[in-house]
Amino acid sequence: MPTRAAVWIFSAVVLAGCGGGNQEQGSGGSGLNPFNWFRSGPEVETLVPLEIEQQIERRPLISQIQSARAERLPGGVIVRATGIAAEQGYWQADLVPTDSGAASGVLTLRFLAAPHPAAQPVGSPRTREITTGTFLSTQDLAGIRTVRVISASNAVSVRP
Repeated sequence: MPTRAAVWIFSAVVLAGCGGGNQEQGSGGSGLNPFNWFRSGPEVETLVPLEIEQQIERRPLISQIQSARAERLPGGVIVRATGIAAEQGYWQADLVPTDSGAASGVLTLRFLAAPHPAAQPVGSPRTREITTGTFLSTQDLAGIRTVRVISASNAVSVRP
């Protein structure tokens, strides 16, 4: 059985090896750290910058815009649009602004929706309706006279 002094000395060596060291090595970089005893040389870590992938919009334009309207609220407008998809099962619909046209006083919104992953029946137009909306603040509408919602086959304009 080890003596009390041997346990104390062993504990002191282990604890001394876990702390301290220089800041570049980080914690545990000391030569007294038992985990470092059997390593061969210093480890060099290379940091590689991560590239941020731009989100690519994969949702297609809805087939047709059926209606659009702008509802005034304190602080802005809600633009709602109802469209008809090519087949049943479209989901995740959004009105996404384009980069062009805002300088001319026209804000263009693309009506996008994701199709179902598997082929779906076409069905009647009523079963393919999708409604979505977006809030535009008064700051977003500064200088905008018309909001235009576009689809694959037509466009509808509303006044905010």
